[in-house]
Amino acid sequence: MSSNALVITGIGMASSLGPAIGACAAARAGVTRTAPLDLVVGGPDTEVPLPVTGHPCPWVEGFTGVGRLVALLNLAIEDLVGGTSLPPGQLPLLLEAPSVEERPGLQEQLDEEWEEVPGDLEGRLGEGLSLTQGSSGWGWALQVTQRGHAGGLALLRAAQELLRSGRHEACVIGGVDSLMDLLTQEWLYATRQLKHPNHPVGLMPGEGAAVVLIERAAHARKRGAKVLAEVGPVSLQDEEYSLSDEGVFPHGRALASAIRDVVRASPLGARNVSVIFHDLNGQVVRAMEWGNTLIHLAGELEMLREARRWMPAASFGDVGSASGAFSLCMATQAFARGYAQGTEVLLCNSSESGLRGAAILSAPRDT
Repeated sequence: MSSNALVITGIGMASSLGPAIGACAAARAGVTRTAPLDLVVGGPDTEVPLPVTGHPCPWVEGFTGVGRLVALLNLAIEDLVGGTSLPPGQLPLLLEAPSVEERPGLQEQLDEEWEEVPGDLEGRLGEGLSLTQGSSGWGWALQVTQRGHAGGLALLRAAQELLRSGRHEACVIGGVDSLMDLLTQEWLYATRQLKHPNHPVGLMPGEGAAVVLIERAAHARKRGAKVLAEVGPVSLQDEEYSLSDEGVFPHGRALASAIRDVVRASPLGARNVSVIFHDLNGQVVRAMEWGNTLIHLAGELEMLREARRWMPAASFGDVGSASGAFSLCMATQAFARGYAQGTEVLLCNSSESGLRGAAILSAPRDT
């Protein structure tokens, strides 16, 4: 492994299935923990209202709004810190969070929670972290972006640039989101994105936070850290349409281009890709885009036919802006537990907006 390589040395999660190691094992075994949510809709054959089902995180019950996001993030960070040998200190934390522009009601929640002191989401998350992590010995230089499902892979690219600049030896990237509030569920229902008794194709709301510790390989080697995975190439592309556009035909060219880029940049040409992680979530438009993506790549990438497909949303529900970070944690743990059954995994994510991302992670190699 080159000293210039970047490696993952720690993961942390807060999810409906618990912390990272147990949650990834449960997801691998096909375990889910669903529950009825606040939203109720009429049943298909009766006027009796039926609850919508989702994947709530029981450890943050009682928290709402930004407080719930902070609680989720705090649990994920505690999980990460508890499993790493990196000594406490100040680290950059690059975080993907829900967009106030794309998520109706989020800004309204912010304004209601802090009527007298208006603030943005990044500021509120930073304040919450300071309160909950202040006595831990860890400090977080927080940077928040709001780019949706593919935002986690965009942060992976940002981490590569940050660490290779030499300004830092390590950083944390992650994502946090929750679709548990009633206002969001009503919006998903009204826009026909939600799976419910009258609409079997759609997403199941989820929530969670996931964080990943990334280091320069030389730094990890120096402190004797266990390497869980090596970060490979990352590609970001912009699509011309939004997945939420009415009547959109999701042709998948940008996602295909991103996958093609990382495969060509991989030293092995992705010949050993054994698993593809994708953010398919039950929505027809995402399935159509993925199908068309495969058509664009047909004949070029044989590994797409052979590789298994794992969808985090099947186990955790749609976790929105945390989707990319969830995939990173699951992929890393697949190497650690040996059930990846190969030396590379491919990660693909599509944001509601035009951002598309792909990345390759590799199993740890001998130095």
